[in-house]
Order: sequence, then C-alpha cells, then structure tokens
Amino acid sequence: MPTGTYSNGARHAVITPTIAYGKGIRDFDVQGTFGIGLPTGDTDITGRTYAWNNTFQYRVFRKFWPEVELNSSFIQDGKNDGKKQNFVTPGLVMGRFRLWGRVGFTFGGGFQIATTHYHTSNHNGILSIRFPF
Repeated sequence: MPTGTYSNGARHAVITPTIAYGKGIRDFDVQGTFGIGLPTGDTDITGRTYAWNNTFQYRVFRKFWPEVELNSSFIQDGKNDGKKQNFVTPGLVMGRFRLWGRVGFTFGGGFQIATTHYHTSNHNGILSIRFPF
C-alpha cells in the first residue's frame, strides 16, 4: 500500500517477489535472498530495485554466530537508473535461548559499511531481536 501523503512517502504500492535460500554444513551456514521491487506506478520516477543479500555464519560454542552479510542493490529506471550499492556488515548473533515452551529469544548486531561510491547511507549500527517459535 502507498505510505504517507502526496508530498511525503510512496505514492504507489510496491510488489516484491523474493526467493530465499540457505544451506548449513556442520557449524557453517550460508543463507540469502534475491528480490525485485516492482512499483505499481510511476516506475519512470522511482525505478525498480533488485536486492541481493547473502549471509555467512559460523557457530561457536552452540549459541554464538559471528557473521558477515553482503547487501547489494541494483537500480533500473528512475532517477538512479544504472546505480548500484553494496554494504558489508560484520556482526554477531546470539541464541537461540529458550524462554517458554517453544518460544525462544535471539538477538544480534552488526555495523554496516558501504563499499561502493554510490550509497544512500553508511556506517549504520544494526540491531536484530527475534522471538522464534
């Protein structure tokens, strides 16, 4: 759904088909997604974004997961046509800690660093809190 008003926010909905994948081999884990942001209108202004994310994790002492994540975006059409950006995020995830019944608690954080000349942000702290069940 569109967000905001005419002058602030998205005027049109964006359909985002995405495929996820992953593979674990003993204590090593690779997972990722690839998706396309398809606006329902004004594509010539907003463009289409192809997002590709990959995470590489290694389990240490059963509950600690040091990781490196790569986030890439490729833009087609719109004012940023042909631009791409990439971020590297080293981080650490801790969990799964059992809370109650099947409910668990997992948390982690990282520091996102832009590695391309074009980027919409840089040096971001990332926090993740999850309650898997």
